[in-house]
Parts: sequence; structure tokens; C-alpha cells
Amino acid sequence: MASPTQIKNEAKKQIKDKAGNATAKVADTKKQTEKAVTSGVKAKTAAVNSAKSTIKDIGDKTAGEIKKVGAEAKAQIENAYKTGQAVADAVNNLENDLKDIENAVVGAVETVVAAVEEAVSGILSLFGGGGSKGAGPKEAASGNRPFDHRGNFKFRIEIGNISAGAFRAIDGLGTTTELIEYQGGGDMFARQIPGRPKIAPITLKKGWVVNAALWNWMRDTMEGKFSFHNVSVILMDDDGQTDVARYELTQCWPSSWKGFQLDGMSNEAMVEELELQVRQIRRVPA
Repeated sequence: MASPTQIKNEAKKQIKDKAGNATAKVADTKKQTEKAVTSGVKAKTAAVNSAKSTIKDIGDKTAGEIKKVGAEAKAQIENAYKTGQAVADAVNNLENDLKDIENAVVGAVETVVAAVEEAVSGILSLFGGGGSKGAGPKEAASGNRPFDHRGNFKFRIEIGNISAGAFRAIDGLGTTTELIEYQGGGDMFARQIPGRPKIAPITLKKGWVVNAALWNWMRDTMEGKFSFHNVSVILMDDDGQTDVARYELTQCWPSSWKGFQLDGMSNEAMVEELELQVRQIRRVPA
């Protein structure tokens, strides 16, 4: 039976290869689309829409494959420790191995997502930019123009493999860049340059239900067995069915849980709140 190190190295190699292959496929699709459009072989709108769909499929499929490799490697590593194939002198070894796999998965998925985002942006640039051109016939008829505002009440939230139902609200989504200020002896004015980015914690609010998934996640954190989950915030169109934007929050973990208020004279739903710390935020194509 392979050792945890062998399992880990093989999994990381597969993960890296899958991310690299996906990035290459995405870049090639973008290149072929640009060539087809500029040469007049394909109509611009049809070519762009087809390429966007293809690129998104590549990204989704690869992300799924990467996560599967990671999950299988974790299971094999845990089994190696349980069966005594690995040196079981410290739980930290197991935790570090599992965390190493998780970091490889997250990093690879982020690489693929970035490649997809960059390719889609490049393809959309084929339509040209700058200035307001107004809505085309199809957009005017549907009312779903790129610059139309959307309401803040059509959304859904997904948390890794946790099934927690619908959420009522999300607060705090945002990021800031810390300021580095420097002033030399001969400078009249201070210089400001960007420092480290800082992701704000988010607060999720939802009606209390019998399902204890969120509470269990918080409980694990309190007991020192915390786990990371990626959170997706999906914004939807007016029809409540079409996704228009997606924000991926990686390696989130709960730092605070706030329970509901009980009042015998009240007539309101019970609402619980969960504050999550976020490592990174990225907007990806819907």
C-alpha cells in the first residue's frame, strides 16, 4: 500500500496536470474563436456564445475532476493512517497531509477559474468596448441588458457539501487593500502604495430549521476540528432562474454563531446568524 507521502505527491501531480490541461484548452478555445471571428468564418454573436459555453464547461468539468482527485486522496491517506501503514505518532501528520491536499485542490481550482474568467473577458472584448451603445432588439424586448440594475433579493448561497436550505440575507461581502505610506527625507508629500488585501468576514442569516448543518459546522470549530468550505454567492436575474453573477469565497470557516430570539408575544420567524471568515474572494462568470 502506498504511503501518505506517495499518495499525496501523486494526487498533487494529477491535480496540477488537470489544471494545466484545462488552462491550455481554455486558451486554445479563445484563440480559435478569435480567429474564426476575425476571418469571418463564424458570425460574431454565435461564435462568442458557443465559446463561452465551451469554456465554462471545461472549467466546471475540471473543477469537479480536481475535487474528486482530492477527495479520493484524502480517503486513501486516512485509510493509510487507520491501517497502520503510516507512522501514527501524531494526529498532526494526518491533519497536515489532508490540509496539503485541500490547499492543492483550492489552488488548482482558483487557477482554472482565473483562466476561464480571463478567456471569457477576452472573447467578450470582440464586441468592442467604450461608450454606451444602447440595447439591441433582443435585449430591449427582454429587458435584461448588461447595464440594467438588479434587485438585491434574488440570490442563493451554496456552502460546499453542506445542505442548509435557503438563506434570508448576507451582509459584509467586501474586500479592502491596506495602505502603505512612506515619506522620504526630501518628499514634501507622503507616498501611498497598496499593501495586503484584506477580505471582510460575511454574516449569513437564515430562518432556523431542524437541520443542524450550520450549527454542527460551528460546533466543530469550537471543538478544534474546524473545516474549510468554499461558499458561492449567486446573483439571479428577475426571473429567479438565470444566474447573472457568481462570487466564489474560498476556505471559509465559522467564527461566530448568533442564535434566535424567543418571545412568547412575538409573531416572527426564528433567525440564526453565522459569521464566516473568508480567505479569498473572486468573481467568476455565471
